[in-house]
Amino acid sequence: MKRKLLIFFITAVLTIAMCGTAFGAGGSLYNGSSGDDVYELQRLLMAYGYFYDEPTGYFGDITEQALIEFQYDHGLTADGVAGPETGSYLGLVIYDSDDDYEDSSYSYDESSFTRTLYNGLEGSDVYTLQVLLSDYGYFYSAPTGFFGDLTEEALIDFQRDYGLDADGLAGSATIGLLTGSSSGFSTGSSYSFDYASAVLDAVYRTPSTGAGYCAAWVTNVMENAGILTYNINNLKPSYYSYATESGLTSSISSGFNANDYWAYVCYSSDINDLQPGMVVATRSSYTYLGRQYGHVGIYLGDGQVISSIGYLETLSLDEWERRYNNTDMGSTIAWGYVPY
Repeated sequence: MKRKLLIFFITAVLTIAMCGTAFGAGGSLYNGSSGDDVYELQRLLMAYGYFYDEPTGYFGDITEQALIEFQYDHGLTADGVAGPETGSYLGLVIYDSDDDYEDSSYSYDESSFTRTLYNGLEGSDVYTLQVLLSDYGYFYSAPTGFFGDLTEEALIDFQRDYGLDADGLAGSATIGLLTGSSSGFSTGSSYSFDYASAVLDAVYRTPSTGAGYCAAWVTNVMENAGILTYNINNLKPSYYSYATESGLTSSISSGFNANDYWAYVCYSSDINDLQPGMVVATRSSYTYLGRQYGHVGIYLGDGQVISSIGYLETLSLDEWERRYNNTDMGSTIAWGYVPY
């Protein structure tokens, strides 16, 4: 495994944290606090080069000043109070209260990977992600189960070094590489990947790509959902010949237009097959570009389709078909799941 280099002293001090047994403080630490949690705080500040005295277990002015300098240098609120966010940067698990400490219990569980992970989420899947990133030498704090800036930075570093899109989103490709599973979340793997939930979650955090770029938006949604649109090895066999004949195998990075989605992804026009999260596409629309490249969106459920037309537009399926399916050119609409 690839390991990043740390100063030996820092590594030694943080060994407890990286093993997942760092002291868990039952509340914020501040001037006047005392105990083992303060002692551990001082040791960690010393490891990072901010505290130069012998740790005493008492939080006084010197500790406060060292903490303020650490917070300032790391873009944190420099208030001299060690709360959960500051603790996560140091490798010290700090909870908002004793109740939080008693109730917050996440554990390592690879089967918990059922969604794309990103900044702001928490749970056992985030905890497991942090442990794996630590194993690879990218995450140096104690696993907390909360996905914050430190986790995102570690994830981006890992993705960049391993040739993945460095977007800070832990999708199927990233999880697959971390766990040694070539299929990531895929159906048939040990993970239960909720395709629809992942796609619909990504829909609402993926901005429009602008007018004329409906397919680019769908691609971004699928990437944010952890589904690899561009990996030719992920194509279902029945679609591989189309991708080969159309030249997509030699220019995968250029992406698919809406007509490509129609031909490559959308295998049914039976309304009984239509499910939330599916791609909905037409071969030809009414604009100049649309006549050549079609239009594509994502089915939200309840008869609603969302697509990017310079902004995100939600229409009923009937209205979407009436507005974008150019029947005069023999166009039809169809739907299907992006292979993953």
